[in-house]
Amino acid sequence: MPSRADFHSEDLKPFQALLCLIDVVPDERRYIYRLVGPRDIEMRGYDPTGKSVKEGYYGESAEGTTRYLGRVVLARNPILYRGVYHPSANRVEQDEVLFLPLSENGVDVDQIMFLSHTDWLEDYDPITTARTLLRW
Repeated sequence: MPSRADFHSEDLKPFQALLCLIDVVPDERRYIYRLVGPRDIEMRGYDPTGKSVKEGYYGESAEGTTRYLGRVVLARNPILYRGVYHPSANRVEQDEVLFLPLSENGVDVDQIMFLSHTDWLEDYDPITTARTLLRW
């Protein structure tokens, strides 16, 4: 596994708006947002930096989010999530998220970098949403 130091800021600049970095910590918080890209902040309506994923998750549930992070930690391999979900009553999102495990010692995952691409609809009506999802 690569470490965070293997990625140079200038190489990541084109993706900066879509990147997030999560620390994996050995306590009940488990996952902490270290860096949240501006596109993700805009989508959420707030900046969860410094919060645990259980406090600042964005999705249908904190459990669903932590389940994917847990899979990355256990597998020690990148995982791609692709799906449709409802983070709120009037929003449907089509999401692709690439989760990348990072490790300082090459064995234990201590950070997870993820790059997300999301298309969302606000204040949707069921017919427009169904047509959009069928095209995706």
